[in-house]
Amino acid sequence: ELVQALRGAPSVVTITPRMPDSPSSVSALSTVLVPGRTVHEKNGVMVNRDSRFQRVKLLLTPAFGAMPEWLLLSKIAQ
Repeated sequence: ELVQALRGAPSVVTITPRMPDSPSSVSALSTVLVPGRTVHEKNGVMVNRDSRFQRVKLLLTPAFGAMPEWLLLSKIAQ
Protein backbone atom coordinates (compact mmCIF):
# COMPACT_ATOMS: atom_id res chain seq x y z
CA GLU A 1 0.00 0.00 0.00
CA LEU A 2 2.82 2.41 0.85
CA VAL A 3 4.62 1.83 -2.43
CA GLN A 4 1.38 2.38 -4.39
CA ALA A 5 0.73 5.62 -2.50
CA LEU A 6 4.27 6.86 -3.18
CA ARG A 7 3.98 6.01 -6.87
CA GLY A 8 0.74 7.99 -7.06
CA ALA A 9 2.15 11.05 -5.29
CA PRO A 10 3.14 14.02 -7.47
CA SER A 11 6.35 14.42 -5.44
CA VAL A 12 8.02 12.52 -2.61
CA VAL A 13 10.64 14.09 -0.33
CA THR A 14 12.82 11.70 1.70
CA ILE A 15 14.97 12.98 4.55
CA THR A 16 17.74 10.51 5.32
CA PRO A 17 20.89 10.78 7.44
CA ARG A 18 22.96 9.08 4.74
CA MET A 19 22.59 8.62 1.04
CA PRO A 20 21.68 5.03 0.23
CA ASP A 21 24.31 2.83 -1.45
CA SER A 22 21.58 0.92 -3.24
CA PRO A 23 18.16 2.49 -3.72
CA SER A 24 15.52 1.17 -1.36
CA SER A 25 11.92 1.15 -2.48
CA VAL A 26 11.33 4.53 -0.80
CA SER A 27 14.48 6.27 -2.02
CA ALA A 28 13.96 4.92 -5.54
CA LEU A 29 10.47 6.48 -5.58
CA SER A 30 11.62 9.80 -4.11
CA THR A 31 11.59 12.97 -6.15
CA VAL A 32 14.07 14.61 -3.76
CA LEU A 33 16.58 13.07 -1.32
CA VAL A 34 17.58 15.50 1.43
CA PRO A 35 20.41 14.92 3.91
CA GLY A 36 19.09 14.82 7.47
CA ARG A 37 20.56 14.23 10.89
CA THR A 38 20.94 10.95 12.75
CA VAL A 39 19.06 10.32 15.98
CA HIS A 40 22.33 10.98 17.86
CA GLU A 41 22.48 14.50 16.40
CA LYS A 42 19.02 15.49 17.64
CA ASN A 43 17.59 16.84 20.86
CA GLY A 44 13.92 16.33 21.67
CA VAL A 45 11.27 13.63 21.61
CA MET A 46 10.68 10.89 19.05
CA VAL A 47 8.19 8.07 18.64
CA ASN A 48 9.88 4.65 18.66
CA ARG A 49 8.80 1.47 16.84
CA ASP A 50 6.48 0.54 19.71
CA SER A 51 4.65 3.88 19.25
CA ARG A 52 6.01 5.16 22.54
CA PHE A 53 7.50 8.58 23.14
CA GLN A 54 11.22 8.53 23.82
CA ARG A 55 13.43 11.39 24.99
CA VAL A 56 16.44 11.95 22.75
CA LYS A 57 19.47 13.90 23.91
CA LEU A 58 22.15 15.35 21.68
CA LEU A 59 25.20 13.05 21.66
CA LEU A 60 27.06 14.28 18.58
CA THR A 61 27.41 17.69 17.04
CA PRO A 62 25.53 17.71 13.72
CA ALA A 63 27.64 17.83 10.58
CA PHE A 64 28.15 21.27 9.10
CA GLY A 65 25.06 22.27 7.17
CA ALA A 66 22.79 19.53 8.57
CA MET A 67 19.58 21.35 9.49
CA PRO A 68 16.70 20.09 11.65
CA GLU A 69 14.03 18.30 9.62
CA TRP A 70 11.35 20.88 10.43
CA LEU A 71 13.57 23.61 8.97
CA LEU A 72 14.32 21.57 5.85
CA LEU A 73 10.63 20.92 5.25
CA SER A 74 9.73 24.57 5.75
CA LYS A 75 12.38 25.65 3.23
CA ILE A 76 11.15 23.08 0.70
CA ALA A 77 7.56 24.27 1.23
CA GLN A 78 8.55 27.85 0.42
